[in-house]
Amino acid sequence: MAKQKLKIGIFINNLLVPAWMYEILSQLMKSDFAAIAVIIKNSNPKQQPTKTGFSLYNLYRKLENKIIKANPDALAVKNIMPLLKDIPVIDAMTAENNFTGTEIETIKNYGLDVALKLGFGKFDGNILNCAKYGIWAYQFNVADKDTIPSGVWEVINDSPVTGAALQVLNDKHNPETIYSSWGATNISIKRSLNLTYWKAVSFVPRKLKEIYENGTMEYAGKSNNNIPANALSVYPKYTRPGNVSFAAYLAKHYFKKFTLKFDHYFSFQQWKLLYTFSGNSTLPERVNSYKSIIPPKDRFWADPFAFTQNGEQYFIFVEEYIYADKKAHISVMEIDKNGNLSAPEPVLKTSYHLSYPFVFKNGNDVYMIPETSANKTIELYKCISFPYKWEFQMNLMQNLHAVDTTIQYHNNKYWLFTNIKENKGASAWDELFVFYAGELLTDQWQPHAKNPVISDVRTARPAGNFFIQDEKLYRPSQDCSQTYGYAININEVLVLNENEYEEILVKKILPDWGKSIIATHTFSRCEELSVIDVRVKRKK
Repeated sequence: MAKQKLKIGIFINNLLVPAWMYEILSQLMKSDFAAIAVIIKNSNPKQQPTKTGFSLYNLYRKLENKIIKANPDALAVKNIMPLLKDIPVIDAMTAENNFTGTEIETIKNYGLDVALKLGFGKFDGNILNCAKYGIWAYQFNVADKDTIPSGVWEVINDSPVTGAALQVLNDKHNPETIYSSWGATNISIKRSLNLTYWKAVSFVPRKLKEIYENGTMEYAGKSNNNIPANALSVYPKYTRPGNVSFAAYLAKHYFKKFTLKFDHYFSFQQWKLLYTFSGNSTLPERVNSYKSIIPPKDRFWADPFAFTQNGEQYFIFVEEYIYADKKAHISVMEIDKNGNLSAPEPVLKTSYHLSYPFVFKNGNDVYMIPETSANKTIELYKCISFPYKWEFQMNLMQNLHAVDTTIQYHNNKYWLFTNIKENKGASAWDELFVFYAGELLTDQWQPHAKNPVISDVRTARPAGNFFIQDEKLYRPSQDCSQTYGYAININEVLVLNENEYEEILVKKILPDWGKSIIATHTFSRCEELSVIDVRVKRKK
């Protein structure tokens, strides 16, 4: 007998909703674990008084919405009736700012497992008990015209990250967080909000699926990213910035843009490589002693992976991006312990962009998993004649946007780590997914029970091969909060099995040892050779 789907109620103000909310409802309608049982529409939505006086913030947002295009636009208005045409709609809150006893009983009669609040104002009293697992609400202020959305002040104040949360409401007015995520704050208010909303679409389906499969709901009491569970539960409703404070922000914002534009006439940014043969007895420290490998000015070298078969010959596989081609291929260069370096030789080219050449040995064979997100695949290649000839073996996964896939064999299983962008319009920087299988050459990878195991732009995205030091397993990852590939984290993996994943940050490699260094985002070690990449500013 098939398990009964969870019954979901939806609280909304209007049948016209933002596109990101529409997408949540669409995913629930298609799911095999939840069914929308009823729509509760606000029959008495609160009308905010029209504010008088000139608002520089409002004017800027109007101009930004016209100039900056978001595709897809999370706040584009969509009608939910064609999607939910067979779902009953009931009017509620006929008494001003409150639910009547009759309305609450009507809602309770639907036997809801979860009620999702996508509208209305504050909820108090018996309505909070209308669903078995409570009323869930996002920590956004999109429905309140008297405030601005969470995320705007993060842009204005140059906060590197913007948070988003899914919470369960209670009568203590201190909602409990059941899911939280952190993404990079974009320099544009519109783009920053757009990224946040599209990522947040996945929060509700993930938690509902968890309840459906386990019969319980976990609260965010423990987080792999070391963020307190209540970090967003007291997130304030921000008021609009005043004209003086917003003018100060605009002055700072456009001065920065002008400076970058002016600087562009005299310099450019380029990824180069740094390496050392210092051995593998310690964790990587400051890398100011590493030696440089500088590419010609018409290209960059990034995502380096060190490899050796015999401990005598060492090779560095890289993403080689030639600016004129506007896409990258995979190249290799040989290096010896005296620093003698061969010219880079292309080893893998396709019609689409390639990067992050994760090269590894499995038995007697050598394989590569380059990043092929442009092709919506995770591809596996086998080396036929090392190191120059590679042959496509299979797609480990397909029809997904996955980046920087890295595999580690651990406890008799292959563990595949990759960052996935689940919703178009979201970012691929924020969320780390783990899968496992008993063999390498398979497309039957099982998802980890806690996917995504990390939802934090500061530590999620892979940054090189795992390595073992003093019998401890370490995972390099990127911190993309300040800019793409800003810094490298070295994380010790504490727990890795089918149901749990836990890691802790033990070292961070910041781009702080030279004025020209802007970012550093990949670390790879193979026996004595360690290599990283750094983004630097060079004169034209």
